[in-house]
Amino acid sequence: MVAWCLKPCYCLGCNDDRLSTRYSVLTTKDGQMFKWFFALVNLGFAAWLISAFTATETCTGLTGAELEGCEAGTAIGGFAAAAMIVFLWLAVDVILYVARRIFTRKAVR
Repeated sequence: MVAWCLKPCYCLGCNDDRLSTRYSVLTTKDGQMFKWFFALVNLGFAAWLISAFTATETCTGLTGAELEGCEAGTAIGGFAAAAMIVFLWLAVDVILYVARRIFTRKAVR
């Protein structure tokens, strides 16, 4: 069994010196690669959320009941889109947090 972490870890259960040091895919100085990836993911979700609020249907040229229906539909659709984006955002952040906790476990010495 190999304990993975962002810094060199010691292979558990093997006696081969060539295999004594393992690195994770996220290996950089103090996990900078993961921090930047996490920041970029969050910036992407923030941009997506902002675009969901700004990219709404225009109800130009409508009057009366059609205008009211269009405005109500736009409001409901915008809220549904924002709620979906926020839910996905939180789910992805939780998955990334769990993955980081799994892959940064310290080796037992």
